[in-house]
Amino acid sequence: MLTFHILTLFPDMFSGPFSESILARALESKKIDIDIRNIRDHTHDKHHVADDSPYGGGAGMVMKAEPVVEAIETVQADIAPRQAHVIYLSPQGSVFNHDKAVELARHDHLVLLCGRYEGIDQRALDLVVNEEISIGDYVLTGGEIPAMVLVDAVSRQVPDVVGRMDSVTDDSFSHGLLDWPHYTRPEVFRGERVPEVLLSGHHAKIMEWRWAQAAEKTRRVRPELYKLWRATEREKALEAKQEKERQRAERRRQREATSMCWIGVTIRLTEDWPEVATNDLAARLSLIASQGWSEEWTPEGLAVWKIYFPTPPHDAPPSEGTAVEETVRAIVAAAAAETNQPYEVESAYVPAQDWMAGHREYFQPRVVSDRFAVAPPWFQGQWPFPDHERLVIYPAMAFGTGSHATTRLALQALERMGCAGRRIFDLGTGSALLTIAAARMDADAVLAADIDADALANARDNLTHNHLDTDNAITLSLGGPETAEGQEFDIIVANILYIHLRPLLPALSRYLAREPEARLILTGFLTAERDTVCADITALGWTPWEWSELEEWSAVLAGRSES
Repeated sequence: MLTFHILTLFPDMFSGPFSESILARALESKKIDIDIRNIRDHTHDKHHVADDSPYGGGAGMVMKAEPVVEAIETVQADIAPRQAHVIYLSPQGSVFNHDKAVELARHDHLVLLCGRYEGIDQRALDLVVNEEISIGDYVLTGGEIPAMVLVDAVSRQVPDVVGRMDSVTDDSFSHGLLDWPHYTRPEVFRGERVPEVLLSGHHAKIMEWRWAQAAEKTRRVRPELYKLWRATEREKALEAKQEKERQRAERRRQREATSMCWIGVTIRLTEDWPEVATNDLAARLSLIASQGWSEEWTPEGLAVWKIYFPTPPHDAPPSEGTAVEETVRAIVAAAAAETNQPYEVESAYVPAQDWMAGHREYFQPRVVSDRFAVAPPWFQGQWPFPDHERLVIYPAMAFGTGSHATTRLALQALERMGCAGRRIFDLGTGSALLTIAAARMDADAVLAADIDADALANARDNLTHNHLDTDNAITLSLGGPETAEGQEFDIIVANILYIHLRPLLPALSRYLAREPEARLILTGFLTAERDTVCADITALGWTPWEWSELEEWSAVLAGRSES
C-alpha cells in the first residue's frame, strides 16, 4: 500500500479533496493511505511560530528549518526500517509529468512537503529532501494544491485504484500523445453522430482510428510534444528494423551452418520406483522435451530415459548443457524426494548425424487436429494429408509424446470455438503452434507470450516458416500474463503445466473479455487433477463448460459464471 505523508501549515485544506470519488474508494479499500501532519506541531514556542524573516533582508517570510526537519524525521522514525521518499512541492522543482507519476507510484511511502511564503530554509532541503517537484511554470500561494494534484495523479498508477487498468494505460501522455476523443450514448446527439468505426466492432480498426486521432490532436494542440513523439517513434522503428535484420542474419547463419549438435540428457531410475511416481515424472519431463524422447529398460530393470535439446550451430558452450541438465535434474529431484528412491542424471553432446540417425522417424508429418497437420521445415516429400492444412513447426511440440497431447487438446478446443474475428491470448506459446493455427483461422489479433526467451525466438522462427513473421496481427512478448496489461481477449489459451499455471489464474481473469462468448482454454494438467482445476476456476467465478481428454491429459473450456 502506498502512503502519502503530507506535511503542511494548513491541514484543514485537505478535508475535502480526498473524501469523494476514486480517492475516497481507494482510501476505504486501503489501496492507498493519506497521513496529514501539521508542521507547527514540531515548533517549540508557545505561539507555534514556523517562519521567520530572511537573512539578507527582502520581502516575505521563510519557513524555519527546525520544525520542517523534525516533522520529516518523525515520519521516518514512525515507518522505520522502511524509508520514505521526500518531495518538496516548489516552483523551482522539475516539472511533474506522467512518467514521474508512474515512477513515484512504485514507492511505499512518499512525504509531500508543502512550502509557504518565500519558501523553506535551504538547510532543511539539503538535509532531508530527496527532490523538488513543480506542477507548472507559475506560482501558487503554497504547496498544498500541488500536493493534491500529485496525490491524485500518482494514485491512479497504483493497481486497482482505478477500476480498469486500461483506463490508466490509455490516458493522455501514457504513450507520448494526448488522449483520443471519447463517445457514449446516444448514437446521435443534435445531429452529430458517433464515428462509424467505433460502432464497427473491429478492434484493430478502432485502435488505428484512435491513434490517428490522438496523433492529430497532439500535433494541433501540443506541437512540441508531437515532435518529441515522432522522434521517439522513428527511433523505435529503427531499432525494430535493426533487430529484424539481426534475426534474419542469425537464421541465415543457422541455415548455412554445416553441422548442428544436440544435448542429450539421460535419466536412470531403479526398478524400485513406484509405477505411479514413474508415470507422473515421465509426464512432467515430457513437457520440456524439445527435440525428442526415447525410453528403454535394461535387463536389470533399470529405466533409462533420454531427452534431446538443440544447441546453436558451431558454438554450443558447456554452460548451456549444464543449464539444461540442471533443469531436468530439479524436476527429477523433486519426484525422488517424494519416493525416496535413487536416480542419476547426466548430459552429453550428440553430433547431428548420430542424433538424426536415431530420430528420423520422430519427425514424420502427422495429424494434430481435424484441420491441421504438422511437418518440420525440411520435409520435402509428397504431402500425405491432403485434407489437412500444413503447419511448419520446428522444434515441433506436436511431434513425439507427452506435452504434445496438451497442445493438441488446446488446438482442438480452438477449432471448436472458431477464431475468426476474435482476439486470442496464447500464454506459454512455446513453438507458437497455437498462435499460427489461430492466425490461419482468421483471428483478428493474437498475443503470444512466453517466459522463455529461447522458446520465443523459436516461435519467431516458426512464424517465418509459415510466412507470418511480418503479420501485424501477431505480437510476440517475453513474459507472463502481465504482457496483456490493458487488453481484453475473446479467447485465452494457457498450455502450461498446472503447477505453474495455478498461481497465474487470478491475473488471467482480468484479461478475459466480458462478452458471454469469451472463453478460457486451460491445458497442461493430468486427468487426475481435474477436480482441483474445477475447484480453482469455480472459485474465480468461472464455469467449466466443456472437458476433453487425450491420453492421461485433460483440457477445460471455461467462461465467466454470469454467461
